[in-house]
Amino acid sequence: IGEDAMAPDFADYQESRTGRRVLDVTAYCDDMGRIFENVLSSAAQMQVTDIVWFPFGMGAFLRNLHLLDGNYDRRHRNGEMMTELRHALARRFLNAVSKTAMLTAHRCIHLCVASADASGISDPNGAAFLKALQDSVNGKALPSGMVKVQLHGDSLTVAQELADAGKSVALVNGANRSLIGNHWFDDGAK
Repeated sequence: IGEDAMAPDFADYQESRTGRRVLDVTAYCDDMGRIFENVLSSAAQMQVTDIVWFPFGMGAFLRNLHLLDGNYDRRHRNGEMMTELRHALARRFLNAVSKTAMLTAHRCIHLCVASADASGISDPNGAAFLKALQDSVNGKALPSGMVKVQLHGDSLTVAQELADAGKSVALVNGANRSLIGNHWFDDGAK
């Protein structure tokens, strides 16, 4: 929805009431939640023991959202809108984990987060997931130990190590309409 100024999916999540280019956060989070639930349910159906996840739905998807909806510019409300959106997505992910917990019993989700991005700035996407995880465990919505945080964990490496250990692994892939693997094989996300 925010890969660039022409992101094709933004129109699907634009509030129609105002006629302005404003993101319908509820619609976007609801649809992302359905994707999260589908991935988790599919992994359970395939008897996957370990699911490797990263802050899916936040990176390239939101990188240039401010070009489409000025409310997400860092200067607007000191960047609070983007922070709130990241937290809403992370909570929706943990809600999906909680909803599918019966299906995914005896399975582990490995959440790969970085404490900083390439420029050394703290990673707000990972921070949102960690905060939502802490809230879910503290609120007893999620059993502790169901999600393992892999700080500085590269998802591809974590998945390979688990597979080498004999685990049945699912790796969530950051793909888009143009690239499988997103920016793994190109200069920057598309």
